[in-house]
Amino acid sequence: MAKWLFLFFIIALIIFIYFGSENKIDPDWNSTYELIPPKVKTLIESEADLQSLLENFHNQQFKNQSLGYQLAADPFLPTMEFEKFKYFFDLLTKNKYVVFSSVTGTGSSTIIDRIANLVALDKERILKINCAPQFDLIYHKKYIFLEEDEKSKKGELLKLWDKCFEQPDKKFIAIIDNFDKINPETFFGPQIWEKLADQREKVFFNGEEINIPENFYMITTTLSGIGSRVQLNNEHFKRLGGLYFLPPSTTELALYLNDKKKELKSEIDSKGKSNIEVKKLREYEALKNKENMHKVIYFFEKANDLIYDEYSRGLQLGQWNNLRKLYIPEQFDEMVMTFVNHVNATNPEKKLTSDSFENFFYSFSHDGKLKG
Repeated sequence: MAKWLFLFFIIALIIFIYFGSENKIDPDWNSTYELIPPKVKTLIESEADLQSLLENFHNQQFKNQSLGYQLAADPFLPTMEFEKFKYFFDLLTKNKYVVFSSVTGTGSSTIIDRIANLVALDKERILKINCAPQFDLIYHKKYIFLEEDEKSKKGELLKLWDKCFEQPDKKFIAIIDNFDKINPETFFGPQIWEKLADQREKVFFNGEEINIPENFYMITTTLSGIGSRVQLNNEHFKRLGGLYFLPPSTTELALYLNDKKKELKSEIDSKGKSNIEVKKLREYEALKNKENMHKVIYFFEKANDLIYDEYSRGLQLGQWNNLRKLYIPEQFDEMVMTFVNHVNATNPEKKLTSDSFENFFYSFSHDGKLKG
């Protein structure tokens, strides 16, 4: 009896060691495979949802039942998940002031423009300010006011506030892009800067009291990681709103690639293969190949994860960077080097190399297993 128990123990131990030491499958391997094609609801499929979003916010029904869709599609309908759009729309409409931070290629300007369209309904009620370094005082004079006695006049932002008070039933919005490239306190001036923190502060212009209207919304944007002149802190967020990050989206990359495949298939079907450029045929074959697409999407996600963990989330690359066009198998090395060069351009202490991704390359050739 003891002999059989010992034999059973040895067999169980061998099985335990074998399966316990086997490399595990990376969960991201399976989740990225499920994105071919993505099973998400996009803006193009969300006409009723966009209308509901619009009417709930404005607390009214519109005769034009496609108005929400049309505003989201001005000047074009972006490739985007509806839930992502709703999330950032809700952030603004519930908080009124928000700071959106993003990295290169995440499409932040696109989503912000569409949100502003739905909030204001009319481009005449949207003020867009794009900031560049060294223009702090010039922007203050243009958008707030000139303080010289004989030339005192309101700037464009204060004029927008006047319109807010003239039309209290309408919504107005200012978008201040790249606000970390100038000093926000210099832009607003010390008086309005303090009023943003405490509405009880008194601000006067030519004897007229300046107040911040209730129907005014504001989005400020920053580019995370690179090129910031001012590091925003809690004193800024107290006035400008909470900070929210727009991360790279693997799902939107997959949506783009799927749409590109459909576009090429439609062209091939209508013209015939013999009338299509060889380059386009190669692109279509690459997009049809699930294994190839999985490699591209998986690497995009894992490379950004590695950069986030070992460098900074501000050095990640978004889905609308030019790397989205590098999906032909022969272009894979170029995709790798796009990440490498982007990170190394900031002169980090530890250089990123193609060898930094060797664990992902191992997963490619071992059905998603994690090395070690």
